[in-house]
Amino acid sequence: MLSVLDPRADKQLIKGFFPREPLGRWTGRTFSLTLKPPPTASRKGAVLLLRAGIPELTLAALHSIKISAVVNGVSLPAEEYVKPGEFDYVHDVPASAFHGGHATVDFTLDKALPPGAVERRELGVLAVMIGFEAK
Repeated sequence: MLSVLDPRADKQLIKGFFPREPLGRWTGRTFSLTLKPPPTASRKGAVLLLRAGIPELTLAALHSIKISAVVNGVSLPAEEYVKPGEFDYVHDVPASAFHGGHATVDFTLDKALPPGAVERRELGVLAVMIGFEAK
């Protein structure tokens, strides 16, 4: 598991992550990173976990957020979140998605808070931890 609060994680965050804040890192509507899969992933697959939060003000404005992921080109199902607070996006990733030592994971939100007068960033979710678990 990769804590996005760990400064050592910076080199694995490819795009769509904003600077660390006390509770996590804000993402944009799209965000990507590289992760090391479990040693057995190319034979058994793995489980992808994104632990993040959605503030109440975000959901008041957007009403819901759908999150989907792609691991090395293999699409995973979207999940819709309609309640504020911490959540886990968890999906099985087939063994066919794993080749080589690292995996690129691309997340997409169906919508995000647009930049405004006070906040100039497009804000998606507040990411805390992302990683693979062995099956």
